[in-house]
Amino acid sequence: MHLCTINDFARVHEILTHKSIYPYISDDYAPKVPDSDIGKSFLLDARIKVLMPNDDSIFVFIPMSMNVYSMHSNVLPLSRGRKGINAGIESINGYLITPTVLL
Repeated sequence: MHLCTINDFARVHEILTHKSIYPYISDDYAPKVPDSDIGKSFLLDARIKVLMPNDDSIFVFIPMSMNVYSMHSNVLPLSRGRKGINAGIESINGYLITPTVLL
């Protein structure tokens, strides 16, 4: 399990802009082609945690309140299925269940 920082921007950006992920993670006002900074705001905001349990997945935890998080899964095609599910479980356990591991 890896807690991503700005030093991981290139890999985070690569996953978020993969054709099987973007534009599905965007909204109606997002550019059709992802810009060069996608993912940077997540990595620069200390409240948002970006976890990389393997080389093909990132899970973004955005706090909605003091006790509620929104989790966004971004899994490349080769890791979907059982591997992606296990990566999600590992991320939840590594951040929400035992947060001292990654904080």
